[in-house]
Amino acid sequence: MISLSDGSVVYQHSYPNPLTRIVASRDGQYIVEQFGTNATSGPAILIRQLPSGTTVGQFSGVIVQGFSWDGSLVVGYTFGNPSTQEAQVIRWRTHEVIWRQCMCPHPHWLSVLAQPGGPNLAIVATSDDGTHVSFNIVDANGRPLPVPIAATPIETAF
Repeated sequence: MISLSDGSVVYQHSYPNPLTRIVASRDGQYIVEQFGTNATSGPAILIRQLPSGTTVGQFSGVIVQGFSWDGSLVVGYTFGNPSTQEAQVIRWRTHEVIWRQCMCPHPHWLSVLAQPGGPNLAIVATSDDGTHVSFNIVDANGRPLPVPIAATPIETAF
């Protein structure tokens, strides 16, 4: 990880194959490292605190898309059977799923934006090649506020 303020190396690590994804918190304090999937539990996920690289969290079965502003929550979607795949907001330290929504029957994509300086997450989930779209603002307690969408398909700007 490189500091954008001065170009210095903040964190460096050699990864085994197959590392599939790295997602950073907005302040660079945490990164999610996602390793290749297996047939039963999906991708293995490590959360490291930077710059030490200490592993502070670990779970599997979710493809992480982003963090909340304060880094306490992750948003992602479950791995596996498309007919049961769902978007989730997870307190990663305790593994508690505080919000979930089915993306079935054919998941398409998930977009996430953390509220700057606040606890809320804007989450857009689509299925059936973008035909079905849901937009929710989810608070830190998992309470959703559905946002009406005038027409589909839509493109998120985040």
